[in-house]
Amino acid sequence: TASDVQEKVAATLSAPTPTTAPPTPTTESASTVNKILDNVLALSENHVTTGVDYFKDGRYEDAIQEFDQAIQLDPDFAIAFMDRGLAYYHLGENQTAISDYDKAIQLDPNYFKAYLHRGLAYSGLGQYQATIADSTMAIQLDPDNGLGYGARGHAYASLGQYQDAIANYTMAIQLDPDNGLGYGARGHAYASLGQYQDAIANYTMAIQLDPDNGLGYGARGHAYYELGEYQSAVKDLDQAIQIDPNYAWAYAARAAALWELGQSSLSDKDSEKACELDRSLC
Repeated sequence: TASDVQEKVAATLSAPTPTTAPPTPTTESASTVNKILDNVLALSENHVTTGVDYFKDGRYEDAIQEFDQAIQLDPDFAIAFMDRGLAYYHLGENQTAISDYDKAIQLDPNYFKAYLHRGLAYSGLGQYQATIADSTMAIQLDPDNGLGYGARGHAYASLGQYQDAIANYTMAIQLDPDNGLGYGARGHAYASLGQYQDAIANYTMAIQLDPDNGLGYGARGHAYYELGEYQSAVKDLDQAIQIDPNYAWAYAARAAALWELGQSSLSDKDSEKACELDRSLC
């Protein structure tokens, strides 16, 4: 077990301070120490592997326990700190996650993934300037990875700097043209600037890449509504609701479009459904 190995390491490496010169280490004793250390590292890696499996199943607390044991065996294991940070992040414990990312970066100053995810944790705390700094570092470490640009774009959008957000989303899309999230995010930025035709073009690309995501239809429907194209808005919102029958905002948006088309009874029905699903829409 991990504790047995730790005891063996302690017994081998911890000895009273000698009062006379120590004997010259033999090849056999050095080999024994190396074998024990190899066992410790192997056990630590096994705990990380198990933790990752738990993480994939959404068992974040169990994953954290495995990463704890990996770190106990190997306090310099940057990956274990990184992965434990991810688990804390998914539990909504952003500050604890940041502490683990800090340690991972301390152990490996060129750890792209740690900078990227520390930036996302800062976003969770509303600290968008810190997100921009970490995303910029991630981009410097791996300029061919679109995730850094996407994270920095989100931070700029959250600060209301939509042109900067669009520039970053554009870089992310160039690096990963098949990622519908980039088009969707750029569409939101264009919509926030009132550039609804550009928003529609981006939402359309997002839908083509991920036709089962109702959010794309909902967002495009809203853009059509803002342009006064109410029939197109209803058509998209119909599709959004078909994909997700509990999409409360889509019912509210469709109610508004139907009202503009003079279909008051259908509008009232959608308004009631939206209120039923989300009381904040009442």
